[in-house]
Parts: sequence; structure tokens; C-alpha cells
Amino acid sequence: MELKSLVLCEFGGSYGEQDYRSPASAGGGESDISRRLRRLHKQDSMMSLRNLSEKKKKIISGNTAIDHIMEGLDRWGFNIFSLHRIVKEEGVMYYVGRECMHRLGLLEHFQLDETKFEGFLRLIERNYHKLNPYHNSTHGADVAFNIFFFLRHGGLGETLTPLESLALFTSALVHDVDHPGMDNNFQITTGSDLALKYNDKSVLESHHTSTFFSLLKSHPDADFLSALPTDAKKTFRRLAVSSILSTDLSQHFEILQAVKGKLAARGCLDVSQAEDRILLLQMAIKTADICHVAKPIAVHRRWCKGVQDEFWRQGDIERDLGMSPSALMDRSLPLQAHSHKMFYEVIVSPLVDTFVEIVPSMVHMKKEMVQNMGYWDLFEATVDTLHESERGMVERGEASFSLTSSTLFELLGRSEAEVAVALQAADPSSVTTSFTEGNEDSVLIRKGENGE
Repeated sequence: MELKSLVLCEFGGSYGEQDYRSPASAGGGESDISRRLRRLHKQDSMMSLRNLSEKKKKIISGNTAIDHIMEGLDRWGFNIFSLHRIVKEEGVMYYVGRECMHRLGLLEHFQLDETKFEGFLRLIERNYHKLNPYHNSTHGADVAFNIFFFLRHGGLGETLTPLESLALFTSALVHDVDHPGMDNNFQITTGSDLALKYNDKSVLESHHTSTFFSLLKSHPDADFLSALPTDAKKTFRRLAVSSILSTDLSQHFEILQAVKGKLAARGCLDVSQAEDRILLLQMAIKTADICHVAKPIAVHRRWCKGVQDEFWRQGDIERDLGMSPSALMDRSLPLQAHSHKMFYEVIVSPLVDTFVEIVPSMVHMKKEMVQNMGYWDLFEATVDTLHESERGMVERGEASFSLTSSTLFELLGRSEAEVAVALQAADPSSVTTSFTEGNEDSVLIRKGENGE
């Protein structure tokens, strides 16, 4: 059953009556927040998020290149790296966050200060670590874009209240703020200050949540939520906390099984129930967080490289501390392609399949995912072939280095000639990576070429 028909069935078609109610009060009388806001807005002005957002026009930035890229914001294949190439880490979140929020119409709906929201975007962007290969502000902006798309084009905005939509979109923006680039296991194993502070439980996710609300409190000029009524702020915080904490992969199977159990029992989530609405928000942000596997292959590969680079960086730090590098984080070992493939098969694929069952308008994600899973099948076969090729060339004296994980990852998908160049090089450092202007896909070049 599609979400829209379900919510109309549960609420008798009167979506506008629910705009400012918390999930807990949805089944009872009109909330105090709703009564207060009703005096400020005529009944006919209360509309669904979809109707409100359809009236919004794009923002003109004044930069032709940026405006051209942002034209693609309503397409699932939107390539955030094209924007990153122009503005780097100093504006991706600002432009994406501002435009998405504008098109959703949420600032206008809640009469929130646009200048404060823009300051908030700049503040959050500065508090992401720009040197992180993966957990940086571009990732935060990309997850927020995914939520935007679910709300605007996936039908989610017709089911969630505007306050839930605001909490979900904002949570996506901040869900990895101040991420140190080393995972929860590293924090706990090393006994970091964060692990001690949060008692080894959802360490980073708790830190991201705390950092978000602390920044709002310490920067009133960026507290765009200050105009919300007190009860709405409390509901927003509850929704944001549960959403951000759900991105901890240690909670993954518990949340997924809870949703699957409800779908098996009823065939749908009962959005008249607060528990099911929370699960819906959690499923949305969890899917948005790791669904690059359901994006066009060039985008997916770029994110995969970021993940692997951050893994290797952590492995290097662990080695420097006298620790054994964690699984998949030792760049000196042969690349374990099957482990990457297994992550998508065990974690991502079941999550996307279940999310699409709840939000059927996003079914196209499954097609992209299947295609990209085929790519990882090829990845695994290619790695095996390269290892065999290297062994043969070493035996013939045509190569003199071990084909490590990092080199293999760069070689994946390259032509036979490029692979031969890398294998015949004196060492892996003679191979580096650049990105083409057209599709952001990686190509091999030799150091000393292209003016380097």
C-alpha cells in the first residue's frame, strides 16, 4: 500500500489538520501548537508539503556554472561532485541545503528566518572535517539531497508532517558533523574521550547529535529553529535525536527487522502510530546515508573511493599506534573485493529493498543497485585477474612490486594498456589518480605528465 493512500485512510483525508501535531497527539484532539498556529494562518493556506513545494521556484545564485548544476537537483542522478568541483568544501552544503529547503517550502511554512538558516548551513559546513575523504560536508549535503528527493519525488512529503520533514532534512545535514574520520570501533578500542563520554554506545552518532544542538545554542545568529513554538522544538529534538542515532550501523538489523516484522504482519507501516512514524524516519535517513550504491555508477564509484581512502587512513593511524589495522583498512594487503560486495549484499540491498516496499515511488533505486552490484561482480573478477597477471609478470621479471589494495582500487575498470603501465612501473607511487570533467570517473596518469 502506498504511503499517501495509507495516511489519507488513517486521517480521513484531512492532512492539513495534522500539520503541527506530534505523532503522539495525532490520534487525539487538536494540539495547543496547532490551535496557536491556526490563529496565524487561514485554513485554506494549510497544505501538504508537496503542494507547498510545487509553488517554489529555484534560487538564482548569480554564478552561471552553479545555477546550471543546480538545475539537476530534481533528478535522482544529480552529481554532487560536479558542484564540489566548483565550490570545493566551502559551499556544497550551503548551495544544496539552501536550494533543497527552498524547494521544500519549509522555511516559509514555519516562518523561519532565511538568513539564520543560511548562517546555520555555513556553520555546520565549517564543523565537518574537510580532510576526511568520505565523512565530510559533501557527504552530509548528499544525504540531505537524498532526503529532499524522498520528500519531494518519493511521496514521503505527502505522508510526513512538515515538522517531521523539517527534522528529517535537518538531521541529514548534520548527521556526521565533526566526524573525526575514525569509526566507533576505533574510538572504543583506543578509549578516546568521545568513547568515555558516551560510554561506548553509539559514540559518534551521539557526538554528532550533541554537536548539532550545541552549535545551535552557542550561535543564536544561526539558530533558525528559534521561532518554533516550544512544543514544536521539543518534538523536533525528539525526532532529530532518534533519526541521527539510527545511522549507527550497530542498530541496523534491529531497526530493519522491526520494519520487516510490521510489513509481514500488516503489509504496511501504520502511520497513525508514533512508533511506526519514527521507524519511517529512521528508514529514510538510513537509506539516504548509504544509498550511493543506487546512484549512477560514476557517482557510486567516487563515494566508494572516499570510503576506502578513509578506511586506509584509519589503518595507517592504527599501525602508527602499534595496533593491527582493522579489517579492510590495511592498504598493504591484497584488496578483499568480496568484502565490499558482501557489505552491499548483506547491509545495503535488504535496506533498499525494504525502503522501496514502504516508498514504492523510489523503485528505480533497485534497478540502479542491481546494475552496480553487477559492477562489483566484475570488480571481484578483475582483482583476481590482476593478481594472476602480477604474479606472472613478477616471475618473468617484468614487474617488481606487490600489487597492493590501494593500487588495485585505482586500476579497477581501467584499460589493459593502463593496467600494463601500472604493473611495469618501478613502484606503486608512479601511479596516481585524476578525475575527468565529464563523469567524475577515475583515470590513471603517470607522475610527470600533465605538467605535474
